[in-house]
Order: sequence, then C-alpha cells, then structure tokens
Amino acid sequence: MKVARVMLAAVVCLLMVSGVAWAEAGKKAAKPGAEGKKAKGPLTVEEMWAQVDSNKDGTVELSELLALKPLKGDEARAKKLLEAWDANKDGKVTKDEFKEFVAKQEEARKKMASKLDANGDGVLSVDELKGLKNLGGDEAKVKAMLERLDDNKDGKVTVEEFARFRNLLQAPAPTKAARKQK
Repeated sequence: MKVARVMLAAVVCLLMVSGVAWAEAGKKAAKPGAEGKKAKGPLTVEEMWAQVDSNKDGTVELSELLALKPLKGDEARAKKLLEAWDANKDGKVTKDEFKEFVAKQEEARKKMASKLDANGDGVLSVDELKGLKNLGGDEAKVKAMLERLDDNKDGKVTVEEFARFRNLLQAPAPTKAARKQK
C-alpha cells in the first residue's frame, strides 16, 4: 500500500506541476469563444504520437524530445524518457514501442488506482485521496485534481479514468531489477 501511495503521490505532483497532455485540450476548450464546445478527454495514443514525432519520419529521437516545450531542453530528462520508451535500445522510438509504453503505463495506473480505491466501488473519492502527503490534506487540491481526471464530467473518477491519465513526459520509476543493478 505504501508503494501505491508513493506512486500516486508522484502522479498527483506531475498532474499539478508539469501539466499533462490532455489537460491542454481542456484548457483550449475553456477559452473565450469556446462556449458550447464539448471539452475533449485525454489525447489518444495517435494524437500523442503526432505531438512527439515532430518531423513525421515514424520515429522519435532525442532531438525531437528536446524540442518539446515541457522539457525545455532538459537533456538528462529527455534521455531518461527516450530510454524508457525505446524498448530495443537502438536510440530511437518507433510508434509500436511508444504504444507499448503507453499501454504499460495505463495498466500500472489501473493497478495503483484499484489499490487506492479503499471501499472497492470502482470510484476514487476525495476521502480516499485526501491523506496523500503532497496534497497536505487540502480538500480543494484533491477536488481540483479529481475534476481534471473526470473525463466524462459525471462528478466521479473511476479506476478506468484514472488509468487513462497520460503524462507523456514522465519516465516510469525504475523496476526493482534496475535498482539492484545500480
């Protein structure tokens, strides 16, 4: 349970600080003149790929990651991200490698959300998340985070909605095997 809380804390921090790709879509829909337009949910894998494969050559290399605005030229972070995405370790990421990375991330978040769902109702509540240290028990912060995760705006964040949370620019935490090698 402690590992799940740490993982959720990391996700929450990233959600609040670095901004997730799909949050930008919601901001655009909220701009003046956007009345009547439906807020878009999380980006699809295809849409995310289109953002990162800026030269449209079918692969993503370090230079493309460094050009992404949220990375702000942070080479160390871009290298970690490329390493996480690049399954065959050839220095570039194919669309299939990217899709596999996103699918694994989604599955890990689904497991984490299920562990956090203390009452097992399939919905993450304010009370279930209020105890996270990085939120400091601030109910307003928890509610704001849950609102951003609520894709269908029904006032509930399901385990599935939580699992769809996507942060392209977050490398996964090292596995136990990787930590032992260091």
